[in-house]
Amino acid sequence: MVDDIVREAGVTKKVFYRFFRRKDDFIVECYLVHAGDMLALYRRILGEPGDAQARILAVFSVLQRVAASAEFTGCGLMRVGAGLGNRRDHPLRLVVSGFKHAVEGLFETILAEEGHRDARPYARELAVILDGSLAQVLFHDEPDYARDGARLAIRVIEAARSTRLSAGE
Repeated sequence: MVDDIVREAGVTKKVFYRFFRRKDDFIVECYLVHAGDMLALYRRILGEPGDAQARILAVFSVLQRVAASAEFTGCGLMRVGAGLGNRRDHPLRLVVSGFKHAVEGLFETILAEEGHRDARPYARELAVILDGSLAQVLFHDEPDYARDGARLAIRVIEAARSTRLSAGE
């Protein structure tokens, strides 16, 4: 694999190993870049104008649209995270976990901006729904699971709103 990488990059193995002690370090770096790219995509989608519901549902809409394309091969972060099982301190698992927490944090921020005092549990539920939708899309090769996840997300957002409203705000 390193031979392929250095050939494609047009560098020597010596140069490669100057930057990466091991092949695994290179792989971790690749996933860090991928996680950063995915987080930027989420930020862009969630940064669009609209209320919390519209912004969060846009994520599910993008998932459904992307999953329906012929180029969709799944989610590398989810595959690698699931494949590591209970190896909690593996560097790749830490990359995936950090990414998942960051997405959850984005949901929490959006709900908090809408005035929800305790947005964290609702954000966590939304993250679970998003990951479950993605897993179902992957397992069944059926993009409509993203639409089904969106319907569940609406229920969570409505529950968050009713809690806020019942608190007299």
